[in-house]
Amino acid sequence: MSVERAGTRVVTDVDLVVDQGDWVAIVGPNGAGKTTLMHAVAGLIPASGELRVAGLDPGRASRRQVARVVALMPQRPVVPEGTTVGELVALGRTAHLRRFGTETAADRAAIERTLDRLELTEFTDRPALGLSGGELQRVVLARALAQEPRVLLLDEPTSALDIGHQQSVLDLVDALRLQDELTVVAAMHDLTLAGQYGRRVVLMDHGRVVADASPSEVLRPRRLSDVYGARVEVLQRDTGPAVLPVPAAATPGRRDPDPLPRRTLVLGGARSGKSRHAQRLLADCPEVLYVAPGPVPDDSDSDWAARVAAHRADRPEGWTTLETDDVAGTIEAATQPVLVDCLATWLAGVLGAAGAWESIDGDTSWHETVDKEVDRLLRAWRWATVPVVAVSNEVGSGVVPGTRSGVLFRDALGRLNRQVADLTDDVRLVVAGRVHRLEDERA
Repeated sequence: MSVERAGTRVVTDVDLVVDQGDWVAIVGPNGAGKTTLMHAVAGLIPASGELRVAGLDPGRASRRQVARVVALMPQRPVVPEGTTVGELVALGRTAHLRRFGTETAADRAAIERTLDRLELTEFTDRPALGLSGGELQRVVLARALAQEPRVLLLDEPTSALDIGHQQSVLDLVDALRLQDELTVVAAMHDLTLAGQYGRRVVLMDHGRVVADASPSEVLRPRRLSDVYGARVEVLQRDTGPAVLPVPAAATPGRRDPDPLPRRTLVLGGARSGKSRHAQRLLADCPEVLYVAPGPVPDDSDSDWAARVAAHRADRPEGWTTLETDDVAGTIEAATQPVLVDCLATWLAGVLGAAGAWESIDGDTSWHETVDKEVDRLLRAWRWATVPVVAVSNEVGSGVVPGTRSGVLFRDALGRLNRQVADLTDDVRLVVAGRVHRLEDERA
């Protein structure tokens, strides 16, 4: 799903599935696209791509249909002048009323139950605009809960609440989630609350999803430093990670980390020495995860296993070898430096799995599958939280399967190398054992 506003794309290629009864916390800096994403899910703004909420397409269904299954607690609610708390909460029942109908006993019971749950009964007859910011926020949440939705969208639900009401409101939402299988999607600024209440955290930046996993996997100091530009410490607790800011005064004399982790791309022809050079770059690291993508699908690269074994023999003690095709997932989960050897072999496997080698000229049905895998790799590469070195062939020599013309593979590998290089701090070319750094040439 993507969203454009005033001709500018503000949400790009978001691909998410949220299960019924789950709590997904959407986090990210100001301007990351969190509120736009919520408004698109609620059907308030148009989106391109495919979107379904409780079986409905919010862009095509009527407002009444959407309101019966989706409730949004907005960040900046609009409250009509003179509206009482009771009247404002009662608006949450509008979608359940018959046309020109009045509230039923069931509607009034739902309103009273919601007011009681959020400790608002005593405010029922008071003007909503006369309340404090925190009290009004609870009233707006009560209006959303009075809809008795299947999906509850919360846009910064605790921004005006004190710590006591933050806990009581979020505990209430969590209890309703468990009791009624309510699905909760909450855009949250407080990363600690997001990590404690969210069963899953989705991190957004510049309109894209850059991480989507459990709280402990997403909320890591280096990743948060990269996205937010902040110094933080993350404490792992039984209830979830706690994210604490670290003042500059608390680290006298310590240089702030680089805004991005070091990512190095080493290019070279077959047997040019590129793999050995990549290993030397990480030789001082006591623990390194060596990632060896599997052989090309048709076994045409017959000496692949022998070369992997040879490289393994040269590696320092403490390094771990992992043979896997899921390079993106491995980089995302890594807690130690990573060496990927090599991207050309990985791409050959992706093309083979997509059916590219068997396709006839003009058949592009495999493109979408390959593009998705490449995008996953690029996201993982860009937002890696540990140093990553990747090796790739500059022309694909030595790994081109014999079942397909080398032209297709060289073109695909050239595009991949260029995309990775654009996101890389240090690009090197190895020719006959001689190393050339390419920072200046890229410009």
